[in-house]
Amino acid sequence: MTDYPNSPSAGSTFTANNIDHVYNGAKWNIFYKKYSYTGSVLTNISNITVVDVSSGNLFELNLSSSTTIQFSNPPASGLAQKFYLKLSINSNSLTITWPTSVTWESGSPPSLPTSGQTALLEFYNSDNGTTYYANYQEIT
Repeated sequence: MTDYPNSPSAGSTFTANNIDHVYNGAKWNIFYKKYSYTGSVLTNISNITVVDVSSGNLFELNLSSSTTIQFSNPPASGLAQKFYLKLSINSNSLTITWPTSVTWESGSPPSLPTSGQTALLEFYNSDNGTTYYANYQEIT
């Protein structure tokens, strides 16, 4: 059991057993530095976009042609990771092929936003990339 500091304020940090914890104002949460919010701009090369999830957890993709998304380097089983894909659409006539390992909250992949719009997709994995749970939100 971890003995947390008394009377922390929101945003306080605490390290125990090489694990960082952050107080959100109500409770302590584990904060994995490796998976902190670091961004990466993705590139669609030959209609394939590789998301190396070990390089961060906020990815941006400005898409003007169809692509197949691939996820690489997920955390080992037992370690959880949540990451986000900010998707900006620059064409109305494109498609995205998602990995079969993605399970969508709605049961099927979402419709893409129209040209000039942006969507935020959230993915969660804790089994070495076997299943990615995903949900989608159009933001503009």
